[in-house]
Amino acid sequence: MTDLTAGRPPEGSTEPAADPDVEVPQLVLHMGQGRALPRWFWRAIVAVAVSVAAYQFGRSILIQLQGFLLIVAISLFLSFAVEPAVDFLA
Repeated sequence: MTDLTAGRPPEGSTEPAADPDVEVPQLVLHMGQGRALPRWFWRAIVAVAVSVAAYQFGRSILIQLQGFLLIVAISLFLSFAVEPAVDFLA
């Protein structure tokens, strides 16, 4: 039978589970020939992800506003076309 409580501190214990002097292993990815990834790698991944998200957000906003922007453009054109007649009548 498997003991599911193995490795857990006793109930009611206020001491930390791990010794503070023991170093916790960190995730280090290596490229070929044992070289570690450059320090800027994760920042570049985040920058690319944020750029893609911003592009998708902007594109979806423009798609949703496409009809409205078309009406604004047509209205602007018509206002320039009618302006000489309005000036003549004024």
